Amino acid sequence: MTMKPLLPALAALALAACASGPSGVEVTRFHLSQPLSGQTISVVPPDGVDAGNLEYQAQASAVAAELARAGFQPAAPGQAAALRATLRLDSSSREEERRSPFSVGIGGMTGGRNVGLGGGVNFPVGANRTRTVTMATLFLQIRRASDGAVQWEGRASETLQGRNVTAAAPRLARALLTGFPGPSGQTVRVRPAAQ
Repeated sequence: MTMKPLLPALAALALAACASGPSGVEVTRFHLSQPLSGQTISVVPPDGVDAGNLEYQAQASAVAAELARAGFQPAAPGQAAALRATLRLDSSSREEERRSPFSVGIGGMTGGRNVGLGGGVNFPVGANRTRTVTMATLFLQIRRASDGAVQWEGRASETLQGRNVTAAAPRLARALLTGFPGPSGQTVRVRPAAQ
């Protein structure tokens, strides 16, 4: 029995796994399965955040758009909303070393009488490089305006190449609010549709 036909298939599978890797946004949500969509809602900044801050405004606009897609009614200016949504976008960055994509391999094989021995050594060619990897996490909490009771909360996390966290806000908000209210207490991976 020969293993030769199986080896190219295994190599192709390994390459496909390396090329694709984990994808999507990691999402966790908590709620009491109470009907919320259809009610009026306003997005308000958390304590200590200036509502006029341009970065916050971009993040709040992304969340407000996804809340509307989920069936909520945006409160008009000056209107008292039934619900209040508070968001926070956090990030942490680290430098990650990337190995050179090129290598030189030296191999050899000896054998006879149906017995074979093989071996090989790879040497990287070129200098290793570093890249900035950022973990962005969007936290969102929906409270009743009347008494401040939490009705729904969740978080969405994604690893980014680079540090532009605000640009990821629309994608994180879409993943977080896809299928609202979503499964409670479970961490799932969501691939949000294109914006």
